[in-house]
Amino acid sequence: MAAGKTSELRILQMYLWSLVTPKYVNGRRIGLLARHGDYDVRLIECPKLANRDAEPIWIELFDRQNNVSLDSFSGHDLEEAAVAADSLISRARELETTA
Repeated sequence: MAAGKTSELRILQMYLWSLVTPKYVNGRRIGLLARHGDYDVRLIECPKLANRDAEPIWIELFDRQNNVSLDSFSGHDLEEAAVAADSLISRARELETTA
């Protein structure tokens, strides 16, 4: 299976899992896509807004040591989200090796 398709499947799995998970961060459910050292790539539940144009997929690169988001992606397209997730995972790996 191609890397992008693997990431798409993982995003879908985490999205479905996040719908039933009790894990909350700042009032939103999260699912972990990858962890490298102190760096997480997480799928975050989008806020339920009256605006139906809100981006349903939100992925972020999070630095657990400093408790800060370093980068993020939001969008509607699963393929684009998979590419973004792969990029954020690669960046997390790079950050871990330079830390």
